[in-house]
Amino acid sequence: MPKSFKQNVTRDEFEEYWFGELRKVAAADGCKAVCFCADVGFPGEKEQITRGLLVHVEHTEGGAEDIGYPYWRDDDSRIVFGKPTSVTSQRRAFSPAAN
Repeated sequence: MPKSFKQNVTRDEFEEYWFGELRKVAAADGCKAVCFCADVGFPGEKEQITRGLLVHVEHTEGGAEDIGYPYWRDDDSRIVFGKPTSVTSQRRAFSPAAN
């Protein structure tokens, strides 16, 4: 985040900032896809939070999807990724309303 960004932003403010940055890239000639990733917490079993990597991907001629990769550290402190989950997402960088 930029140093000038205010503290304690809401999720909506955070998302709007990053999608605004993606829109700038998407407006460039020849841009076919944009994505971002974030280290997040997913709801897990027994009300536990599972750490994961969230990847949001958008294509100019297709839709958008969010892919979640749960992860954990093994006995040797290496990161191990679990089975990813993918869901269709709203297009926000290539959305006609956003441009």
